[in-house]
Amino acid sequence: MTDERNYKDELTKCEAIFNATLDGLLLLNMDGKIVDANEAALNILKYPKEDMLGKELTTFHTSEYKDRCEKNIQTALKGERSCCDCSFISAEGKLIFADNLLKKVAIGDTKFVLVSFHDISRQRETEERLEVELETLRKMNKLMTGREERIIELKNKINNSKNNLKSCRLE
Repeated sequence: MTDERNYKDELTKCEAIFNATLDGLLLLNMDGKIVDANEAALNILKYPKEDMLGKELTTFHTSEYKDRCEKNIQTALKGERSCCDCSFISAEGKLIFADNLLKKVAIGDTKFVLVSFHDISRQRETEERLEVELETLRKMNKLMTGREERIIELKNKINNSKNNLKSCRLE
């Protein structure tokens, strides 16, 4: 009876941790189908749990990331850790960029793939905005640098012309 109580206590702790983490967690069976999702994953992707269970992870990825995701799942199924960035499509149709970590885990005698992810959409948007601003600054720098050199060149020509005029007057 004590072993059973300890087992239940451990299971309760594991479930609490699974649902308390801020990262999205998805548990895949060995066929790559989702068998569990924590609250963070449901909040990030905006799907009810029932809509995710039994579906392949790639169902929720954009087409550009499906092949990469499948390769990473296969890598994790072999027992190797796999990291990647990807994009999900939320239930609202919103594009969600995420960093993923996939790892094979055992719960009792059953093996699963644990997918841990966090939303990096705002970071991606900021990086894209900064890249646009950086390109604008590069163009402005090129334009301004060219103007400075041209102004110096014109100033020298004017000074030379002035000196030539002065020397002509003196003669």
